[in-house]
Amino acid sequence: MVRTSARRATTSSRAVMVASASDYRDRVSDLAGVLVLWDIDGTLVTHAPSPRDRHAHAVGTVLGREVAPLAAGVGKTDRQIMVELFADHLPSEAEIEQAFAMIDALTEEDMVEAPSTAVSGVDAALLALTEAGAGHSVLTGNSPRRAELKLQAAGLAEHIDFDSGFYGHIHSTRMELVADAAQRLSLQEAVRPVIIGDTPLDILAGHASGIPVIAVATGIYSVDDLAEHTPHAVIDDYNDPVGLSTQIARVALR
Repeated sequence: MVRTSARRATTSSRAVMVASASDYRDRVSDLAGVLVLWDIDGTLVTHAPSPRDRHAHAVGTVLGREVAPLAAGVGKTDRQIMVELFADHLPSEAEIEQAFAMIDALTEEDMVEAPSTAVSGVDAALLALTEAGAGHSVLTGNSPRRAELKLQAAGLAEHIDFDSGFYGHIHSTRMELVADAAQRLSLQEAVRPVIIGDTPLDILAGHASGIPVIAVATGIYSVDDLAEHTPHAVIDDYNDPVGLSTQIARVALR
């Protein structure tokens, strides 16, 4: 009798384990409602060297004098970089708009001469996530036009819903950018956003706004650098699309 009871308990336990594994596989293969918000530079694309610093050239054109590039602009929004480059000159909104028109035009030229290239493996990752039901947009410091130009040049634009994106032409910091995204997405029923980015600023802004962040070491920061800021997950690259889907399911569908 004990053996029978033990046998029945083992069978039941195995059934529960199989059901749990099946449920988890279903979650990984069904990411409906998940909106992946991709950073662009260093996350989706890499760039060939530009013949000039686009931000400094754009601001310098507006001011009519040479402007030195920022020493550190990684993770900042286009607007933040522009304002910092104007330095002791408080720019008007018209001057900001002129600078954006210039940098958009410069980026269009550069994407012909030195186009962006897709980060290794990201195309397959985008396809795998799409097949699992996830949607894709961007949460980027770039202006809308620059975002589209870079992803078109890299052959990734077809995966992205640009109309649902959040861009760096309005907000002066990434914190403000991500906070705005979180607030607007909270009004949309059944949307589960997840940020994928390559800088500590992506992680910190996600934490501050309550959006889960998966950090990827495809930019200038290592896995250890990114892990110090405690993202929800850190990956080396996009060589394991199934593993990425699993991580997204874990943080977005919990």
